[in-house]
Amino acid sequence: MVIRKAARNHMGVMKLWTTDKSTFPLLFCAAFAATVGISTAVRAIFHSPDVCVSKTKRTTALHYTAEDGDQWRARRLEIAQGNPNRVNQTREFAEVLEKSAAKAPST
Repeated sequence: MVIRKAARNHMGVMKLWTTDKSTFPLLFCAAFAATVGISTAVRAIFHSPDVCVSKTKRTTALHYTAEDGDQWRARRLEIAQGNPNRVNQTREFAEVLEKSAAKAPST
C-alpha cells in the first residue's frame, strides 16, 4: 500500500488522471457538456435575429424582419408540442397550432 502511494506521488497530473479508469466517464460528460454549450452559443450568435453580425443588417435602420423571426422559431413549436399534455394543449395555444398546421405541407 505504501509502495503504491509512493509510485503515484511521482506521477504527473496527466498520467495520474489517464491511468485511473474512473475519470473517463467524468471527462466524457465534461466534453459532451462543453460541446453542447459551444454549439448553442454558435447557433445563437450566427442565427439569432437579435444579433447583427453582417454589415447589411447593421446598416439598415430596421433590424427585424418577419422572415428572420419565423425562421428562428420554426422548430420551437415542434419541440414544445412533442408530447401532448395539459399545458401545451390549452386554448391559449390554439391559434398558434392552427397557424403552424396551415403552414405545414400536406402529405
